[in-house]
Amino acid sequence: MATQLDILALEPYYGGVRKQTLELLTKYSRHRWNVYKLPARRLERRLSTAAQWFTQQIQRAPKVHYDVVLVSDAMNLAEFLRLNPKLHHKASIAYFYCNQLAREAGAEQQARLAVLSTASTATEIWFNSFFHMRDFLGYAAATFDAHQELGGKEPLRALVAKSQLMYPPVEIAPPARDADLVDAERKSRTVCFDNREGAVSGIFVEVIREMARRNETVSVHVIGRPLESVPDGVPVTNVDARNDSAVVQALRRCELYVSSHPGDQFDPMAMRAMALGCIPILRKAGVSVEFLPAALHSWCLYETTASELLSRIINLWYLRRPAVARKDLDAIFNRYTPASATKNFDDRLEQVVAQAN
Repeated sequence: MATQLDILALEPYYGGVRKQTLELLTKYSRHRWNVYKLPARRLERRLSTAAQWFTQQIQRAPKVHYDVVLVSDAMNLAEFLRLNPKLHHKASIAYFYCNQLAREAGAEQQARLAVLSTASTATEIWFNSFFHMRDFLGYAAATFDAHQELGGKEPLRALVAKSQLMYPPVEIAPPARDADLVDAERKSRTVCFDNREGAVSGIFVEVIREMARRNETVSVHVIGRPLESVPDGVPVTNVDARNDSAVVQALRRCELYVSSHPGDQFDPMAMRAMALGCIPILRKAGVSVEFLPAALHSWCLYETTASELLSRIINLWYLRRPAVARKDLDAIFNRYTPASATKNFDDRLEQVVAQAN
C-alpha cells in the first residue's frame, strides 16, 4: 500500500500558473499537504525574504511532522533550511516554473545565486518542461564557468543528476473521444489573440490591419490587454483574463487561438484553447513543441514577425488543414490531466522520501 506523506509546501509567489499548479496538486493528491504562501509580488524580493517569513509562520503553528519540503524557484531553500535545522535532514524538492538564470529574465546577480543555491540544496529539482530543464542547466553551466569560486563542473554534474521532468497538472477538458480525428475548424473567421503579456501586441495590430487592407473577413477576441489602433470595421471583443468563464466562452467561439506568451515558459492557456476546439498558433521557440501535435508544427508555430503570423492564419483559412490523430492528442492531454500528473508527483515524492530515509 502506498504511504501517505505529510508535505510542507512553500510558495512565495502564489499567482498565475504557480497558484493553479499548487491548487490542483493539493486537490488531487493522495498525500496530506500543509501549504504556506505569499502573494505574487516582487519575485526577487521573495527570494531574499520569504525564508524568514515562512520560518516565523511555521514556528507559530502547532508542531507538525513533515516527510518532505516542496518549494518553488521563488524560494531560497538553503536559507530556509539553515533557519529550520530540524527539517535539514528531510527530503526536499524544488519545482522550477521559469528560468531566472536567463539573461532575458533580468534577475540581479544575488537573485540568480539564490536560485542556484536552491537547486544545489534540494534533494531533487523538478522542471515543468524539457525545454525549461535543458535551458536552465545550460545557463547554470555558463554561470559556473564564469564564477569558478562556485565550484566549476562538479556542482553542475550534481544538478544534472538530480533533475527530473515533471509535467504540471492542468485543468482542461479534452475534446470528446467519439471521433477518430480531431479538427478544430469553425465556420466563422474568428481569431482569439492572447495579449496577456502584451509583448507583441504591435504585431497583432499589424496583422489585423493587413487583413483589413486585403478585405479579409475577420472577427477578433482579445484576452488581456486591449489592442490599440485596430482598424474601423473590424469587430473586437475584449475579454478579461481574470474572468475564467468569459475566457472559456471566447475560446469556444473562436476558430484560431494566437498566443504572445514567451516560448520559454510553460503556459496552460494554449492547451485549454486546443481542448476547447481552437487551432493554436504559438511562438516557435521554446516549450510549445512539447504539447503541440507534430502534425501541426509546420502550420502553427511562428517566428515573432507580423508577416509569418499572417501567413500562418491565411494558410489555415485557405488550405486544407492537417488532421490530428486521436491517439496523438490523447497522449498530450493525458500527460497533463490533473489526476494523471498529480499521480506522477505523488509517486515520485514517495520514492524520494524512501531513498532519503
